[in-house]
Amino acid sequence: MPGQNAKSLELLRQSLAAAGFAAEQKKMFGHETYFLRGYMFAGVFGDDIFVHVGLETVEASQKEGVGYFEPMGKRMRSYLTLPPHLQTPEQITRWLVTSSNYLKKLPDKSAEKKSGSKKTAAKKKSTRAPKASAGVKQGKKKTALKAKKTGRKKKP
Repeated sequence: MPGQNAKSLELLRQSLAAAGFAAEQKKMFGHETYFLRGYMFAGVFGDDIFVHVGLETVEASQKEGVGYFEPMGKRMRSYLTLPPHLQTPEQITRWLVTSSNYLKKLPDKSAEKKSGSKKTAAKKKSTRAPKASAGVKQGKKKTALKAKKTGRKKKP
């Protein structure tokens, strides 16, 4: 796993502060990342700064020299990376604003965590018959199934 570039991290911190984003800091992938509205918003992985901008923006921005965010070899859709040559305060702020605008369109996940209310799915009622307890004999049924699977005839 790549080490975190101190220069990239400092540029990201300055850009977040200058743009006035109240992002929550956490560790992800062993590196410092920032969350906004409950979503991973931006961070530094190795030498690259990554931002969450949506899949369409990632695809459309490939001409500008940005890359796909692929921590540990697995591409994360909706995230792009800014390589070192694009890491200027203006570029970083531009991408942070783009990310913030994208995340505003998504449902706020941070409100769920703050209120402590998790979505609870209603338990489905099983349509299967309950399993027989250990004390119930199922010998004839099991023998018939074994015979059917193996192709042997059941003895009377």
